[in-house]
Order: sequence, then structure tokens, then C-alpha cells
Amino acid sequence: MFKEGNGNVDIAIALNLSTAKVISLYHDYLKLSNLDKLINLYYDLDKDLKLSIELYERMKSEGLLTTKDIVNIARAQVQLRDLIRNIYVLYDEIGRLNIIKMDLR
Repeated sequence: MFKEGNGNVDIAIALNLSTAKVISLYHDYLKLSNLDKLINLYYDLDKDLKLSIELYERMKSEGLLTTKDIVNIARAQVQLRDLIRNIYVLYDEIGRLNIIKMDLR
């Protein structure tokens, strides 16, 4: 019935099953259909689903949906984070050296 596109409510009524049983059967159906990862992703995203959809749509419009593209984006983000951290370290070092410079004058 799931494969035919029947909704959970229709299945519960037709088979006289509880909500919990229908949901359990639906999860089993998704696992058998290899869609359980999608459901797990949905639960993992929870409140960030809207943001994730916007990210997906942006990446799609930019043509960045291959595995290689996603790996490169993640790698670039890590590099950017490290560069920003290095900038702050260098700002601190410049400040320290300016103090030494003023003391030497």
C-alpha cells in the first residue's frame, strides 16, 4: 500500500492499525526501499531543514552538486576558518611588535 502511494491515515483505516504500528511499518518500508537514510537526514536536520533546503537550492543553481564539489567546498571552509584564525594571531603579533617599537623609541 505504501508503494502504491497510499497515505498513512488511509493505511491505518484500511488495515485497522494503530498510528505507532503504521509508522513502524512505514519505516520498515523505507528501509527496504533504501530511503531510510533520507528519513534519518530529515530527523537530523530537524529545525535546520529550511536552511539545508536553501543551501541545496543554491548549490544546485551554481552547479555544485557533485561529490567532488561538496568535498572541495568543505575543504575550502576549513581552510578559510584556519586563515581567519591566523589573521587574528597576526593582529596580536603586530600589536605586540608595535608596543616593542614604541618602547624602543
